[in-house]
Amino acid sequence: MNNHKLKAWRGRMGWSKTDAAKRLGVSRNQYLRYEKGIGNDEKKVKIPQTVALACEALETRPILANLREMVGRYGVEVAEVVDTAPVQDPPEDPMKGETFPEEKKKISKKKTQKIKESEPSIERSNPK
Repeated sequence: MNNHKLKAWRGRMGWSKTDAAKRLGVSRNQYLRYEKGIGNDEKKVKIPQTVALACEALETRPILANLREMVGRYGVEVAEVVDTAPVQDPPEDPMKGETFPEEKKKISKKKTQKIKESEPSIERSNPK
């Protein structure tokens, strides 16, 4: 997480800088350093992973509360509302894959043939 993402997070949450600092468990001055990205000594300040994770957890909390409310209101199971299928890696992009050597040969032969066909024939006269 960088300082721009931290500021955007605070905006999505609708909190002041003081509120965000309190909820993250840091001083207001430290929070300001994180959001500016620069410390008192004008050196770049890195946002600790613990703060980034806390931001994520605080943003997720209302979603979980809404889920609990919906499950209770409609009398459904969480599994009916949330996709519980295991997450799989996306398939590789076939456009990025390597072509087989024999396919490369076919492609290069076709390109060469097209180029030869499209070239105008040049007749040369040999002055002797």
